[in-house]
Amino acid sequence: MKKAFLGIFIVLTIIFSLSGCGYKPDSTQTPGDTQITKKETDEAISATNTEATTEREVNLSTEITSSENVTDTKIVLDKTYRNDRFDFEFKYPGIWSFVEEIKNKTFPDHGAVVFIDNDSVSPTPIVNFTDLKDYIRIYGQVSTPALSGEPTGEFVTDNGVKGKVYFKEIEGRQLTSIVFSNENGKHGYGYAASVYVSKELYEKYKDVITRILKSIKLP
Repeated sequence: MKKAFLGIFIVLTIIFSLSGCGYKPDSTQTPGDTQITKKETDEAISATNTEATTEREVNLSTEITSSENVTDTKIVLDKTYRNDRFDFEFKYPGIWSFVEEIKNKTFPDHGAVVFIDNDSVSPTPIVNFTDLKDYIRIYGQVSTPALSGEPTGEFVTDNGVKGKVYFKEIEGRQLTSIVFSNENGKHGYGYAASVYVSKELYEKYKDVITRILKSIKLP
């Protein structure tokens, strides 16, 4: 009898000891396992944040590069100039300064000037071009304009008007001129365009300059 009681006592003691230690027979997780899981979670979160940051940096880099590449294409040709005397027109950006030349029928030519990036602005109206720089001049003339420079090829506007291109450098700036033949105009009028600009501004706005020239419409 005493032996049976002693056996029951030992069994109860073991069960009590195991219960007090928090033993859970159906649990397979250990404190070490919990620490590993938390560490892995922290690393995963950190990796996700790093990837997000890297992706944002790449996007910003792309935006900056794209912005530099399309600076001039964002400039809209939202204004139109029409010359009643020689019956021609062209488009230009309203954010750039524009000046029409003196209207005087005793002068053999007449047109308008667009200042590239507003780098140089002349008093209205323009009397001469001696002190002007960084501009586009488009005009008509009672005869074919005679312009100097090396011939470099042919230019064609959006509506198919062709002209001969001449180029030369003057005091560190480049002068590109386009002369349209009398065949393009009525009454034997001649038409021309001159672009006098620094190399830096030309490289920055060559797309805008080209679009302005290609917008020229002759009668």
